[in-house]
Amino acid sequence: MAQSIVNAAHLLCVMLVLVVPGRSICAQNPGIPPKKLLISSLHESPRLLQLKKRIANGEALALSQFWAAMPLEHSPLFEPITNEPGRILVTFVWRAAPGTTDVGVFGRQMTRLLDTDLWFLTEVMDVSTPIFYAFFPTVKGESLGRVADPFNPNRFVVSDEVLSVIPQDLKGDNSQWLKTSMLLFRESPSARCTDVHPGTPTGKIEMFTVEDKGNTRARRVWVYTPSDYHSDAKVPYRLLICFNGPSYLIEIPVPTILDNLIASNEIWPMIAVMVDNGSAKAAAEDLDNHALFADFIGKELLPWIQKKWRVSTDPSHVILCGFSRGGSGAAYVAWKHPELFGNILAQSGAFWRGNEGGVEEPEWLTRQIKHSPKVGLRFYIDVGSQETRTTPGGPVFIDANQHLVQALQEKGYPVRYIEVAGARHDPIHWRSQVPEGLLYLAGKETQAK
Repeated sequence: MAQSIVNAAHLLCVMLVLVVPGRSICAQNPGIPPKKLLISSLHESPRLLQLKKRIANGEALALSQFWAAMPLEHSPLFEPITNEPGRILVTFVWRAAPGTTDVGVFGRQMTRLLDTDLWFLTEVMDVSTPIFYAFFPTVKGESLGRVADPFNPNRFVVSDEVLSVIPQDLKGDNSQWLKTSMLLFRESPSARCTDVHPGTPTGKIEMFTVEDKGNTRARRVWVYTPSDYHSDAKVPYRLLICFNGPSYLIEIPVPTILDNLIASNEIWPMIAVMVDNGSAKAAAEDLDNHALFADFIGKELLPWIQKKWRVSTDPSHVILCGFSRGGSGAAYVAWKHPELFGNILAQSGAFWRGNEGGVEEPEWLTRQIKHSPKVGLRFYIDVGSQETRTTPGGPVFIDANQHLVQALQEKGYPVRYIEVAGARHDPIHWRSQVPEGLLYLAGKETQAK
């Protein structure tokens, strides 16, 4: 399958991820790094110090040799720090065009090496946490905006098939996704599922418009069908419905994940429907524990899917998935309609929220589950260990997830709960956990046919 390589980042609080061979890194706001990750230090890159010395001594080829090595070695530069286990010296390098007067990364100014075209920033970083980043060069007084690292070759891969079904308005709104690089200090085990592998059969992706009668508006949805989909299949296909639809096409490549897991015969064949929840305001009106949206999913979208594709009507074969408010929204919709939806894959769910978008009664859904009869639901819940901010409703974000898990366990619900070490509220761990969630909820080793 032909591939288009794009960098990825999320506009507001979401980031995207890239992989550097043999290493790895975490997701943050590409503009402003958290203090816990990047710390001011007097450390200097030994390699750049040596380069500076060679240039100062008149070695004419020193700089050209350095740049010639970058396409093979890749950047940033990683160098160990004596007596600082768990930390590493990371040097970002930028090859400037003539007339460059400033280059920024992480909201900080880079330094020019003597009078050369090499600009750099050296930081001490925690090796446990990946980071997203981009460069911001100024040339002849004009800012070039966000630019990805040209020497970081492994960028977020979006297939031509996915790009062909993403409308231009989404590409424009999320252009930052296309201009951000990511590092990982170690290889991601999820790459076997999230990366495109030549020779793996690929499914079909189509965009449709579905009328939402309750909200009197049309909604965009994207439908993935496996490569060997047959409308007259003897056994109906399982169904995955993802809220935050565009993100589950781009940052979290559900079609590629399904291609790989189906090809390796690890999950039951599955159709996926990615729902576009629109702007942040529209998404809040959908996903913040709103009964009207739950009814749309159960009474309008699901029948539409069942009419057009050969999908199972068994609730235990249907998964609702989402991140942040989409994760809590998935749990809410399933709780409202357990006769239709039997599985929840909630990623960093906003379980601190009140009913119908309110904040006055925080953790409303957790209390409902605690005080309601147990129903036929199964849960896979993941959250980053660093999601420790206080929410508008009051509870600490990760605490609200833990409270829900405790309530589910006390009621006897099947639940797998994962706290991802070092992870924050961003797609780097969401994309790595989707395959694990699917294996738990629809894996051939864990789920009977």
